Amino acid sequence: MKLPRAWAVTSVVAIVWLAVFRPWTIRPIAEQPHGPFDAKTYVAAIWDARVLPTLRSRAVQFASFQDRPDHATSVSLNGVVLDVNTSSRVGTAAIDVAPGDGRADALLMIGPVIRGTALRDVLDFIQFTDFTNQIQFADVANALNDHVLTTVIEHLDAATLKGRHVQVLGVAWRQSSTVDVLPFVVPVQLSIGDRP
Repeated sequence: MKLPRAWAVTSVVAIVWLAVFRPWTIRPIAEQPHGPFDAKTYVAAIWDARVLPTLRSRAVQFASFQDRPDHATSVSLNGVVLDVNTSSRVGTAAIDVAPGDGRADALLMIGPVIRGTALRDVLDFIQFTDFTNQIQFADVANALNDHVLTTVIEHLDAATLKGRHVQVLGVAWRQSSTVDVLPFVVPVQLSIGDRP
């Protein structure tokens, strides 16, 4: 009879101890005191300090990208706009890359929608493991594309592009590994000159 009473006393003591000391209390993760993750703020903070210097230092001539079409690559190119397609929200300008041959070599993305995650994926200092979850990682890709829209091509007049010379620093990628499919280029720096 004394054994159940001892267990009862031990149980009460254990419950009181757990209630007072709460060993299961969850500590907040480091980012919570600073508020929720804001991908737009994150991208603004790294754009000039890391994104542009990284892409500039690793840029290859567009012809070199053609040799490794399966990977998003930082490229520099110059050429002439042959045609502009704004029939969908993923607007593109077909570029005849110098030395020109009169045929399109790349599709420069001019918005108002930039598709894909190539810009994020080419930046090896942005790793999935640096973020709390997949949503934050995806938000960074979207924020990078949005930054291009608002800082690089916001004031671009698609109607005046055809026939003009362009110089581009950007990220080239293909939707397909088929060489015949023109690669897209997401511009991070864009200079538009006069018609040749």
